[in-house]
Amino acid sequence: MAEFRSCIFDTGLVQLPSTGCPFTWHNCSEGTRSLWKRLDRMLVNEAWLEAWPDSSYICALPSTSDHSPLVLTGTHRDAEHAIFRFDNYLARQPGFLELVTNIWTPYSRDSYVRSCVQIESS
Repeated sequence: MAEFRSCIFDTGLVQLPSTGCPFTWHNCSEGTRSLWKRLDRMLVNEAWLEAWPDSSYICALPSTSDHSPLVLTGTHRDAEHAIFRFDNYLARQPGFLELVTNIWTPYSRDSYVRSCVQIESS
């Protein structure tokens, strides 16, 4: 482990700030055998931080794995000047809004926080 930490230090990597669940791994047991640990992190270099200064990640709850997905968030520095375009014809297609809602609802920040509060209170 010391060699790994030395490698991280030598390469100038730093951990991004995170929100959501404080743990990234669960042993899939219940009751007194339940065990949560923080095993996974997102590490970036200085070039990343210059390009993505407000980047962070959300630790979501695990679903199909014993590890939590890490969801990267942030805006590229050059994106502040980017032009956003949306073709309205897409929104007029049958089922479009329902499709977008079904895809994005499980990934809303509120659902992560709510799930973490449930874990902490159990």
